[in-house]
This record gives sequence, C-alpha cells and structure tokens, in this order.
Amino acid sequence: MVTKNKAIELCNAFSDIYNMLRELQSMQIDHYKDVQRQIDMVDTFLNLKSSFGVLILSVFVNKKVMNGKNNLDTFQLQSFFKCELKDAVFVHEELTLLKAKRLIKQVKDDGEILYSLTTAALDAILKGDNLKIVSAGLRNMESFLKEINQILYMGANDDDEIGSAITAIMEDFHELKEVALISEYHLNDVDRSILLFMVLRKYIYGESKVPIDKIMRIALNDGFNRYFVQRELQENSSALLLSKLVKFSTNTNHKDTLELHTDFSNKITCKENTKTKKNFSIDTNLFSLTLPKDIRIQEGMVYEDESNIPFLEKILSEDGYIKVTKKLQNEGLGQKQVVAMLYGLSGTGKTQTVKNIAAKHNRPLIQVNISQIKDPYVGVSERNVQEVFRQYRLAVEYFEKQSKKLDGVIGTPILYIDEFESLMPQRTLIDGSPAGNMLSNMVAIFLTEIEKLEGILLLSTNIPSNIDDALHRRINFKFNFGSFKKANQKKVMELYFEELDATLIDEILSEFDLTPGNIVNIKKAFSLESIFNNYTNQNQIKQALLEITKRELILVKNLNPIGFMK
Repeated sequence: MVTKNKAIELCNAFSDIYNMLRELQSMQIDHYKDVQRQIDMVDTFLNLKSSFGVLILSVFVNKKVMNGKNNLDTFQLQSFFKCELKDAVFVHEELTLLKAKRLIKQVKDDGEILYSLTTAALDAILKGDNLKIVSAGLRNMESFLKEINQILYMGANDDDEIGSAITAIMEDFHELKEVALISEYHLNDVDRSILLFMVLRKYIYGESKVPIDKIMRIALNDGFNRYFVQRELQENSSALLLSKLVKFSTNTNHKDTLELHTDFSNKITCKENTKTKKNFSIDTNLFSLTLPKDIRIQEGMVYEDESNIPFLEKILSEDGYIKVTKKLQNEGLGQKQVVAMLYGLSGTGKTQTVKNIAAKHNRPLIQVNISQIKDPYVGVSERNVQEVFRQYRLAVEYFEKQSKKLDGVIGTPILYIDEFESLMPQRTLIDGSPAGNMLSNMVAIFLTEIEKLEGILLLSTNIPSNIDDALHRRINFKFNFGSFKKANQKKVMELYFEELDATLIDEILSEFDLTPGNIVNIKKAFSLESIFNNYTNQNQIKQALLEITKRELILVKNLNPIGFMK
C-alpha cells in the first residue's frame, strides 16, 4: 500500500544514513550505531538482508535526489568509503547483489562501467510502496514497456542519460517472462522476430491480430526471408502455426491476417484457460492423452519371472514413485524422474502393461504417435520432439496441481513412447545425408530433454541394440520381455480358450511358440470365423486353430527374399 508517511520516513532515513556516511567516510557497519534503526528500516523495506548494501544504496539515493547525479563508478564509491584495495572486493560484491535485486543497474559509457539507481527503486522509495520492489524481479513485458516510457517521457534526464538508461534495461530484455516463454519453443530467428512483434503489438496497441503484410514490412527486413515465411504460412508448414503460437484470423476468408493463438495469448498475459480448469486437453496429433478412467485394463496378463513386473508396478505406484525419486535426488543420481525401458519380443504385452499400470495407479497416459513426429520439412521433426516434452511438462504441472480437485487423486502422468528406437538410433550408424542429420539432431534434442525431465518416461522397443548408447546411460530401470515359456503360453491359451480341452491346447503349443499378442489375435480371428463356420467337434476346432495360427505366424517364418534362391 502506498503511504505518504512511509515515504517521508524512508527519505529521512536515507538522508540520516548518508550524512553520517559523509562524516565518517567508512564502510565499517559498527560505526553506524546511531542510525542502526534507520538502516534496519530500509533493510526491511527493501528485503535486502545486507546493512552494507543499505549504506551503498544511500549514496545512490542521495546523489540522485539531492544532486541529480545518476551514474557512479566503483572508484567513486571506494573513494567515498575510503576503501583499501582489499575492501574494494566487498564493494563489488554488494553492487552485484543490488543489481540482482534490481535496485541498481549497470550502464556502459565509452567502455566505462557505471552504476545507477533503477527508476522502479527510486519510484518505490519516494512513494513508500515496497510492492514494486518485491515484484521487480518478476518483470514482464508490460512493466518493461512502462519503464521505457518513464525514461523517455517522464524523467528529466538529458539525451546521454536516456541512452544509458535504455541500454541498461535492454540488457535485461531476455529475462522478461514473455521473452523466456518464446525462447522455450526453440524457433529460428525469423519466426522469433514475428512472434515478438505480435506480442509487442498486443501490449502497446491491445491488438492480437496483425495483417501479414504489416508483419513483412516491419518485423522482417529481408526479402529472402519474406518469401520463405509467406510460403510456409500459406502451406501451413510454419513452426508458428504447428506449435499453436499463432493462427489465421477467423474473421477473414483469406490467409492475410495472423493472430496470437488463444492458449499462447493467455500464457503471455497470465490468464488461465477456463477449459483447462475443468480438464487438461491436448490439441495435437503428435500424441494422445488418456485419463485413467478411460483406460481399458486387460486382466490375467502372464509374465516371466525375470521380467520383474511387480517391481515396475511398485516403482510407479504413488508411494513408490515418491520414494524412488527422493532416493535418486538424495544420492545425487538424478532429479525427480523415473525413466524405464521395456524391451523384448513383440507381442509380449509391453504396451498393455503400461496401460494397466497407468489405470491401476490412476496416472494419465500420454502416448506418443511416432508416425507424426517425423516430418519431411527441415527442422520440423526436431521441433516436434521438443513440443512433445513441452506439452508433457504442462500436463505434469496441471495434474500435480489439480489432482485433489478432480474426481479422485490423479498422479503424475506417464509419457509413453513405443518403438522409440526409430527416434533414437545409434548415431555411429547414421550417415551424413539430410535425413541422417535430422536423426542426429533428434537424438541430441531427445537426450537434452530427458536431462530436464521431471516425471515418468516409459520407453518400449523390440530392438534395444539399435538404440543410441547415450540413452542407455539415462535409463534408470530396464525390464526384459525377452522370452515367453511354454508354461506361460499355456496359461494365456487357457485364459482365452476356456472351451478347449487341455490336450488340444498342448497339441497346438507343441507345434508353435506363441506370444500373448499372437494368442489375442488368434482368438479374435477364431471368434470372427466362428460366425460363418459351424465347428461341431474338437477336431474341426483344432484344424481351424492350426490354420489361423499358421497365418498369424507367417511373417516370422524365415522366408527367402523375392528374386533369390537358397
């Protein structure tokens, strides 16, 4: 709350401290017992936690308010305090602290480094309003533009000081939350310029829609770039469109106006999407989101003992996940993440196992669509990988915050990638072709994203030897689905063919090795064929099953390549 009395008290405190500073010319804090109350008051107001910092700040405040002098260098401060060389280090450290707190800023003038009081700090002190100081470290585009406006039109500075002040705050431009948010999308320079231009238009003029010809004239000054940008927009292949950052205006029939996408615009302005409050949804074909209540559990799944599935279930239970991630963090082995690989024979139930665990432990399942990740356009495949992990971070944030407000407690979601060896091939086997370069880039991005991941990533593959070695080092747990013994094949057959005699099941299994996936497909085919065939005895059933089983396994036979002889 702005209070006139607080402002007067603060200004008097700064004056008292400065006067004693000038009298003693010392940096020893124990020399200032007479004004300790004023030091403590300023310290509390600014949340500075440094009495020496208050002394230095008093110099800046009084020089600016009383003498109109805005810039000081370290030599002037050291002379003021009569610092010895060894004490100059402390002056520099306090200046760094004050800069981090955004109470002072650094200015460069003809190669010389100067420091000055920030406009926001002086404004808060003169008004007795520490709310601006508290929020100064969370600057957004709006406050940044207001600060520029204050420098240009509201201050009594000369041209040199205006230039220095603008240069100083531009050094912090990349720290603005909007700029940081844009940087998360890893756009190229041209797309970043377009997006930033549209964000600035929204803040300055309140416009979310901008004609494309205006973007081309102002945001892009290179005709070559304009041609490619316009072509990508018209072909709907622009990263800005694919990443749901902008869209074509719905109020025009032609693709001549862009507007910020609603979700991105809400993020920029810190407005929550009202739909998100009710349910988290993903508007992309890169992956699908399935809530636990919508996952169909397959009962009676059978595993080999060495697969260690009970341990996988323990890890992914709510209690187990908390214990595992805490243990990894405490022992310096990783952040809050579980990365596990399920590998082995096709059809042994890897994907269904993931679905069962997600449903059992109330975890949303985000399943990546591999076929949509790879794209023929340069750079799009890499951005798709980044988009998968970006959306997963949003999902983790949403479900961990909202779980208690939803029906039942919903845990951290699972990000699941099946057949992921196609995304992470051995880089030593990749050639130098454009497609090879794309794969190398994807591997590097994938590894980087895993390093930052906080959550649960499950990967499955039939060919673990094809995966890049660097990924193997980043996997916490590995579960082998590499075999399926006859005894377990029989259990699954009995589960799906309750009507069959045990001897008939034994006869079929004596001729074939089957996986759970094979057995499920055989059951489906047998059920459908039974509609049109009246099997009246066990022998007919046996012949039908043998024929269906042969068809099911024909692809795994050792067939000769077409056009060659043994």
